[in-house]
Amino acid sequence: MAGGIMAWQGGVATGDPEAGMAYFNDAVRFDQLVALACGLEEGTRLFYVGVGKQFAADQEAGSLLQKLTVAEERHRQHLLAAYRTLAGEELDIATLHGQLGDHVTGKVMEGGVDVATALAWAEGREVHEILDLAMSLEMNAYDLYLKMGRVAENEKAVKIFRSLAGEEHLHLQQLSRLRDERI
Repeated sequence: MAGGIMAWQGGVATGDPEAGMAYFNDAVRFDQLVALACGLEEGTRLFYVGVGKQFAADQEAGSLLQKLTVAEERHRQHLLAAYRTLAGEELDIATLHGQLGDHVTGKVMEGGVDVATALAWAEGREVHEILDLAMSLEMNAYDLYLKMGRVAENEKAVKIFRSLAGEEHLHLQQLSRLRDERI
């Protein structure tokens, strides 16, 4: 991410703007969107826990991964509380698991990546490689929350998803700064 427009080498994004919503095709209700978002946050938290152990001796990287771990849980709790406030009831994750599968359980992380597969890939990798993947996850989450905000029908839900997008953007900046220092 260093260098901005001066470092750009002509690459462009391709594909349908809604491509990141592929596993949300069946999730159109607010409860389904929140359940999926909670599952992805949990999956990403588990990934950060796993790679955090790998880089525990690297104080700066370990500290950032720990902060991200806490932030992912905070996002999940924020989503659940917002749902409770807006819907007037607790989110029924068990029922939604039956409808939506493992995406609500934390087995899949932001970006639609299987957590176990990502952790296996991460073993023995350099910190900058982990940071590259983490940046991709955070960018996917940022993009996803923007898209979810567009499909949410309730103005409060729109604000929640926009707020989460802002936090994911902040994570991306933090990861980018550390990666730039390491490269």
